[in-house]
Amino acid sequence: MLFISVEAALASEVCPLSCLKLELLRAKYGKWFDEGDRAIKEGRIYAFRAQDCMSGEWLLNVFVQNEGRKALVKAVASQRTTEIHAQLKRRTDVFVEGREPGKLYHPLGISFVVNGHVRWRRIRWEDLDEDLDQVPVEIRENFTLAKYEDVSRPGAGGPLVGKVVAVVGVDEPDKMALLFMLEKVRPAFRCSTP
Repeated sequence: MLFISVEAALASEVCPLSCLKLELLRAKYGKWFDEGDRAIKEGRIYAFRAQDCMSGEWLLNVFVQNEGRKALVKAVASQRTTEIHAQLKRRTDVFVEGREPGKLYHPLGISFVVNGHVRWRRIRWEDLDEDLDQVPVEIRENFTLAKYEDVSRPGAGGPLVGKVVAVVGVDEPDKMALLFMLEKVRPAFRCSTP
């Protein structure tokens, strides 16, 4: 079981943060439909239970393709049934292979809520120099952060150029599930929004 203590994690927050517990329930080989690629994929499927004092209990699935070139994280169930919970269950975090073998990256999209709708914002690398708090401290302390063009395949471009990505090992499904909780779930349940 992975346990992250986050007492006094964000000084600017009104809501106190206490703990997040992540527990691996099972790991098995299987198949799934990748909506992004519109294809059946095979590999390891990991089921995690996340217990969070801010948003309740969640069941997360992490899908890691055989070749290790891509992984997905989806919230498949939650203890509570608010509209925000329902919106977060429709989100998928995608991790893709970068330049370094055995490493995947995920472009950060920190969630926030406006008028009952969950939104997310990408973080520009250059903005971190001025305001580190754009990325929650729990992410900064537990993940390697990099600039998109430094870890993506040569020649990659588009709207992610200059954005912050989190880098994890292909063999770290627990960190992928943890990132989903810290990037998508927890920020949506904080008292303040950007």
